[in-house]
Amino acid sequence: EEKERFIPNTALGNEFAGGEKGRGVFRIKEDKKKNIWLHSLSRNFQAIRQPDGTFDLYKKPFLRLPDAQVNAIYPDPVEDAVWF
Repeated sequence: EEKERFIPNTALGNEFAGGEKGRGVFRIKEDKKKNIWLHSLSRNFQAIRQPDGTFDLYKKPFLRLPDAQVNAIYPDPVEDAVWF
């Protein structure tokens, strides 16, 4: 922070670490299992936390959602569901 430089975080993969080919993230939320849900460029993603603290990124299950912006992500605190 003293040098005021951006250090890319690749925890969710290089796709979300910035740079010329990087994807911006519009919404991001953590669920009760510490998985990450995010919305980027009209697509929804789930990053599943692995035992070693890394994440596996899943996007195919969400391809059927309409091409639209998501304004909120609600992980259900009781059920095993996430609402976009």
